[in-house]
Amino acid sequence: WQELGTEQTLQQQRLEFLSETLMSLCSREIQTTEDAKRDLQQRHDKLRALASAYRFDAGSHVVEDGPLHVRAAALEASAKQSLSSRRDKLRSDLIELFDLPSSPEQEHIPAQLARLAGETADALPGRVDAELIL
Repeated sequence: WQELGTEQTLQQQRLEFLSETLMSLCSREIQTTEDAKRDLQQRHDKLRALASAYRFDAGSHVVEDGPLHVRAAALEASAKQSLSSRRDKLRSDLIELFDLPSSPEQEHIPAQLARLAGETADALPGRVDAELIL
């Protein structure tokens, strides 16, 4: 600035402006990071509560002293594995309950669903459609 002939007061004003701009940028970045961490912590806490409430095994995936994002991802993987396992168990139980073939072919599913819809309409009024499970 000296070689350009910029006055000392103008240099000082420019430096103050740059300082304020930098502080504002840093402040926004810190706030964004804190918000993201808070959201991740909430997601982690909800997954932890879900694991506790439904008693699924989160131990094999969870690292207790790792970074928060690793712990949340591990809990999510455990929750997905538990859901898949429970869905498979439900599918197996329904196949046994309704005496269906153990590995239904895709082309037979509509006929089986039609049969189930008739049989279960009175027994399970207002329940989830069988097609969502099969």
